[in-house]
Amino acid sequence: MPPSAIRNGPDGVERLSKIPSTLRSPVISQILDRLHAQAEREDPLAKQRVQAREAELGERLRQERRYELYGEAPLAITREVGRLLYVLTRTRRVRRVVEFGCSLGISTIYLAAAIRDGGDTGEVITTELLPEKISAARDNLAEAGLGDLVQWREGDALETLRQLPEGVDLLFLDGRNDLYLSVLELVEPNLAPAALLVADLNTEDPDLHPFLDYVRDPDNGYSSVEIPLTDGVEVSVRSAVGRQYLDLIAELHRRQGEMYAGGSIDRVLELLSPDIIWHVPGKSPIAGDHRGAKQVIDYFERRRQLANATMRMHPGDVISDGDAVAQFVDGTAVLDGEQVSWQTIGIYRVDVEHRWIREVWLVPLDGELFDRIWSG
Repeated sequence: MPPSAIRNGPDGVERLSKIPSTLRSPVISQILDRLHAQAEREDPLAKQRVQAREAELGERLRQERRYELYGEAPLAITREVGRLLYVLTRTRRVRRVVEFGCSLGISTIYLAAAIRDGGDTGEVITTELLPEKISAARDNLAEAGLGDLVQWREGDALETLRQLPEGVDLLFLDGRNDLYLSVLELVEPNLAPAALLVADLNTEDPDLHPFLDYVRDPDNGYSSVEIPLTDGVEVSVRSAVGRQYLDLIAELHRRQGEMYAGGSIDRVLELLSPDIIWHVPGKSPIAGDHRGAKQVIDYFERRRQLANATMRMHPGDVISDGDAVAQFVDGTAVLDGEQVSWQTIGIYRVDVEHRWIREVWLVPLDGELFDRIWSG
């Protein structure tokens, strides 16, 4: 790999993750570390209990029985899904979130942190059936200093979510899979015109099929894509608009492909706002909040030099809404003589007046792998 000077980068660009200050605070980092570690210990054991019982009976258990066997296990999202939630909430300027199934509050922390960093003018309305879990979640959010942004609703979500304010910007589904469609139908009248749906999936669960069939049918008013994080995350936009910007993102990818193969950086800069911000999380040599054309050029140069003009981008599924576009991208390169590959989601905000791209968030689907690839 190139020498350490390239790793460190010019102008002292910080290499620590620049994902928002709230998530990087020592207190919240420690809470998330503790909760994720608990989930890594307890969730596999809970799923093994269900699998063992199903093997004994020779049939699939109903969801009610499954959740009895899961007990108080967190059944938590991963860090990568949490990072995705944070970025989607921030880039969409979400002000009102409804969360189905908070468990111990891991996902609630990511959502509330995004609202905090977006200006403190919003709320997360969250639900949880088990009193023990919602009590623990309250304590965790209070310890994180985010409790003031959360409205707690204990009990059956099909009852507790009957009364909601209008203008729900984001619905996060992370409870019982067989209730996803019922919860969506309950909340749907209160969704904002361009609301975002994010659903944590288990792609092998047939109880998810009614929900997935619904959001993937364009006649129901959604543009939807599955993101292959852990067991899958379905991201859907209601009444998707802003498709006029898809050609701009497609052209960006085309010019980036030429650039990373050794072509001109200037051709890419023509599509970027002069005050462009390019967010790259993690601790690798390319990580940082790259602000303005000069730092973004340095970022492009570092990445191109690390890959020695072998980097290739393969854009995939895309959704758009207003001035925001999200696209799944496969990347490949030859680094240190080895063929490597990675997957990211790019989230792009467009300057509507000038038709420039003014902000980019790069979200690796596997953050640790992405760091290893770009750290040598």
